[in-house]
Amino acid sequence: MIKTRYLLLLAALCLGSSLAAVLLFLPQPGDPSAAESTPTVAATDAQQAQQTNLRIQQQSIHSLPALPPLPRSLQGSQHGVRLQSDAQGNLLLSSDILHLFDFYLSALSEEPLEVSLNRISRDLAAQLQGPALEQARDLLRRYLEFKIALGDLHKLPAIMDDQGHYALDAVHLRQQQVQALRQQHFSSREYSVFFQEQDHYDAFMQQQLQLAEDQNLDAGQRQAAITQLEQQLPESIRQAREEATRETRLYEQTELLKQQGASAEELFQLRAQVLGNQAATALAQLDERQAQWDKRLASYEQERAAIEQSGLSPQDRHMAVASLIEQRFNPDERPQVEALELYR
Repeated sequence: MIKTRYLLLLAALCLGSSLAAVLLFLPQPGDPSAAESTPTVAATDAQQAQQTNLRIQQQSIHSLPALPPLPRSLQGSQHGVRLQSDAQGNLLLSSDILHLFDFYLSALSEEPLEVSLNRISRDLAAQLQGPALEQARDLLRRYLEFKIALGDLHKLPAIMDDQGHYALDAVHLRQQQVQALRQQHFSSREYSVFFQEQDHYDAFMQQQLQLAEDQNLDAGQRQAAITQLEQQLPESIRQAREEATRETRLYEQTELLKQQGASAEELFQLRAQVLGNQAATALAQLDERQAQWDKRLASYEQERAAIEQSGLSPQDRHMAVASLIEQRFNPDERPQVEALELYR
């Protein structure tokens, strides 16, 4: 989770929109292994998410409730997405719209889905009006329905065996299902804007897996073929791959330095070399806030565990935990701790 949050901030700082943001309980279609490595939403949770999604879509934008402060993982970061409408007041399609959605949905481990959807709706209303706003809200509804539907992909044959080898037929079948779901939930124009580049990348990944499994190639031939495939990717995808690799490598180097007892100044210098001083300063501030929060949360968990083992009745335990939250956290922090209680 910490790595996800770290990479999310890196992407927001470096790219202006989040390439790392993901729905935490639903699979992403970009990486052939993603549907296996990301937990899927349970059937009952999917049904509840669908009901919440529909209810918020039906609400007037003016009747949305007040929002608590941003979750800790999103504080200090921005999605950088600027939405526009055409001369007729219709929404101008851009893949950035999905980045805006994912920016808020990436915090689902910290707050309920309803709150995240309300945040998105309010953000849309701050940037759009009239037909464009209604079209954006409808797109949000369909996007979440699409994400929920992706949860059923776990019923397909496994794409990796116990030895870590990919089953190419299963990978191909899974990608076909992803494309079918995209076509089901989005218009042809939306598909082209949102997923055309992703289709190029998915095809590249499948070809790369085929090369990895080709026993007729030696290591040099395999690498040469992969390099040739990479050169055929659209420029935007090549840049995104390079930046994602850079961010992941920076995260790994930073974590290694932390384990070795590196000072805050050493971490700052490493990050500044890669990202610049502004981003390094923001990450240092994130480190400090995260460390303080983790310490306080660990103390709360110890006291909460003592309450659970106290022999009190369920109702009294609930009241004691609520009182503990009120004592240990200020009003801005309580919604985040209370949201964590929903996942126990």
